[in-house]
Amino acid sequence: MTLDLGGQVRFGPDVEWVDTINYDVDPRRTESFYAAIREYWPGLTDGALQPAYAGIRPKLSGPGEPAADFLI
Repeated sequence: MTLDLGGQVRFGPDVEWVDTINYDVDPRRTESFYAAIREYWPGLTDGALQPAYAGIRPKLSGPGEPAADFLI
């Protein structure tokens, strides 16, 4: 959870591996977001979340590989 400069709460980021560039937020991921957030905010009501923005970040490792976000 992050408070933005407008005082709104933002959740994320999460990871979704993509093969093509697409910035749409997949509505099928809604239930998994609610479930994850309710682990520490059990009172979150249905319909309280709305998608904000999405981005694509390059990764140094692929799906199933150990995380390697930083190399020194």
